[in-house]
Amino acid sequence: MTLQRDPDAARDLLMLLVVGPLEQSRVDGDYTPFIVVQVFWNGIVNGPLTEGNGNYLKYIKPLLDITAPLNFVVAQVPLSIAAATLTTDYRQAPNSRYHVHSMSMPQFPDDSFIDMYANELEGRMHANSGVLYSSLQLQAYGGTGAGSQYNRNVGANAFPTRDTMLHIDDWLYFEDADEELVRDRVNNIREVTTKYWKVKGSADNSFMTTTTSLPSDAYNKEVKRWKDLEEYFPSKEWLNKLVGVKRIVDEDDLFHSVLTIPVSKKKRTKSKSKKKRTKSKSKKESKKTKSKAR
Repeated sequence: MTLQRDPDAARDLLMLLVVGPLEQSRVDGDYTPFIVVQVFWNGIVNGPLTEGNGNYLKYIKPLLDITAPLNFVVAQVPLSIAAATLTTDYRQAPNSRYHVHSMSMPQFPDDSFIDMYANELEGRMHANSGVLYSSLQLQAYGGTGAGSQYNRNVGANAFPTRDTMLHIDDWLYFEDADEELVRDRVNNIREVTTKYWKVKGSADNSFMTTTTSLPSDAYNKEVKRWKDLEEYFPSKEWLNKLVGVKRIVDEDDLFHSVLTIPVSKKKRTKSKSKKKRTKSKSKKESKKTKSKAR
């Protein structure tokens, strides 16, 4: 956190910290958690990061000096393949399911938040927690000072959380019998952390957030879908603006899923009324045909 808060590195430094079992271990049933740190340096402001230079000594060497059971790997890669290099094909343990929730925080968390989550992670290791294992992922999208490139693009598109400093994805894996226990655990985490991520104008949900407090079939009903979608945007006006764009580029809702922006209710009603008129017309034609036959 200290490195990521440095305003001089806000645009150059991107860090991802993951707490959870390693890939092959979890597939084999070993859920021992590790702390894995990925660091990406783009050098837009401060120039390249090479072994021994000032950037390396200030931002990378402190990490390398930490005693760890596994070695750090430092490599230079072209920007065009950086994302693929840092991407993991995540394989979960056989017969496991998961709940995932996320939070975007407009400030870096204080020590009380860190202590609370450390206690939460320790509690998940107990046999009666219902959690097989978890993957807690912390990524600093924003930065202090002038901010990261992420912060600087505020208002450039419809993505609402440009004031984010830290984003957290929290995956909890479990077996079928423990689904309710883990669901309640997620709800509790979100309740006790609300003050850190719930701010005026923030979206309550992201596409990564499991709806743990509503019946799953609620999302399959169109009347519910509109209400639920509002929770993914800072305001109704924000959603309505996107609906307007959707009607221009895809008014027939050809590209449709539970995550895509819908067309307006008025458009759907109009479409249904056309079908009814067509059906009514076909009935009249059928009666005329029978009459002629007689």
